[in-house]
Amino acid sequence: MATVLILDGLQRKSLALTRWLGMEGHRVLTAESTFFSICRFSRFAARSFVYPNPQEHPAEFIRWLGQVVARESVQAVLPTDDITTACLTAHHREIRTGTGLLLPPHSSFDAMLDKARSVDWFARARIPHPRTVVVQHPGDVLPAARSLGLPLVIKPRVSSGSRGLRFVHRLEDVERLYSQVHSHYPWPILQQYITPGPKYHACLLYDRDGQVVARYTQRELRQYPIGGGPSTMQECVHRPDLTEMLERLFTELPWTGPVHADIMEDGRTGQPYVLEVNPRYWQSLHVAHRAGYPFARLHLALAMGERPSPLPPARVGIRGRALLPFDLLAYISDPHRSGWDPPFFSRYGPHTWDDLLSLSDPGPTVGFCLAVSRYLFDRTMWQAVLRLETRTTR
Repeated sequence: MATVLILDGLQRKSLALTRWLGMEGHRVLTAESTFFSICRFSRFAARSFVYPNPQEHPAEFIRWLGQVVARESVQAVLPTDDITTACLTAHHREIRTGTGLLLPPHSSFDAMLDKARSVDWFARARIPHPRTVVVQHPGDVLPAARSLGLPLVIKPRVSSGSRGLRFVHRLEDVERLYSQVHSHYPWPILQQYITPGPKYHACLLYDRDGQVVARYTQRELRQYPIGGGPSTMQECVHRPDLTEMLERLFTELPWTGPVHADIMEDGRTGQPYVLEVNPRYWQSLHVAHRAGYPFARLHLALAMGERPSPLPPARVGIRGRALLPFDLLAYISDPHRSGWDPPFFSRYGPHTWDDLLSLSDPGPTVGFCLAVSRYLFDRTMWQAVLRLETRTTR
């Protein structure tokens, strides 16, 4: 059994890795830039640490990581979010030789992290994607909007969780909303609006030789914010055409490790479009694990230089849910909630699993409540969580 260090302990995808590897008997260490992380409270976490913020202090973070890896005899390090992965792709040579890391080339990671650059790679691979305009001067915003037509989408070049996303339906609002996004996310892009249809995640795991080890797809059943946010409930589906579309991209671009794409079918034509590619794990990773696709086991084996056995097909129909707080917020905010399928108050049963709540591992729920309590009187945080900012203008 291995000693594994899982970073980004606030993330639910990190909790999925912690639980799975812990259940398999590995010694799991977790870490985050704050004490209050959900992984710290999992019974599968042998020890937990607080690290320097890698975005603000990358050199201190790498130095801390090297010390922990040496002191705890860590055999593999698993980052799950953008900032830690970016830091490691840039500085992995400073970590102790022999430590298992499964990372893409830094140039490839940057190309997928930046949504303005990634669309160039989509075009090279002939992958259907929304028409996109990269604005380089404030005076170009209105002409770009006219060229795309309305409605349109304003999207940050680097962000996650739909932060900063705006849907614009009136030409007179374009420059104002663009300025709002630009003040927090410099030089966002303008994109063609795709008529909403079924939305999917196409997920891949690559080995160090650039070969696909696992292919997995799931469909979003619900979102928060409604109509344009991250998924709050998902279902495992069989859509090899979507993973094949994503694979075409990485015949052009060298890749190692996990990656996933947000893909939506046009509600009028049924044509699937790649909305964006995210160079990391997805939050609902636990659904894949429950469906028989243990990315945690595969990732660890590849990081340690082993070759995992082929997997049987995933179990279609397995569902995952993020009840706290996002599915609950979706229920509160959706005027059409009475028509939800599955209903909000449906039983979990043997085919639906929550990504946080667990009778066998209740600690992370306590950790979540403690983390939330820190922000009870933080108006800015609640505005971010509740998405009180204007997201669409009609």
